[in-house]
Amino acid sequence: MRERILAGITIEPVEGRLGRAAGEALAGVPGSTVVDAIVMALAARLGATVFTSDVDDLEELRSFFPGVRVLSV
Repeated sequence: MRERILAGITIEPVEGRLGRAAGEALAGVPGSTVVDAIVMALAARLGATVFTSDVDDLEELRSFFPGVRVLSV
């Protein structure tokens, strides 16, 4: 079971541009977390949708990542 789960995971490094985009969002949205900002920055880069139980916090970050859809689970 563990191997099947891990096979579906892609690890993305937090490199310069991604880190800068997340950092700018963190500076602009007080109270946001590093993890939320990185998730949103990566979703913006990949053109992905974010599924979360924490919609309110991620919606605030959308001002920096307007192309990211945030959906509740």
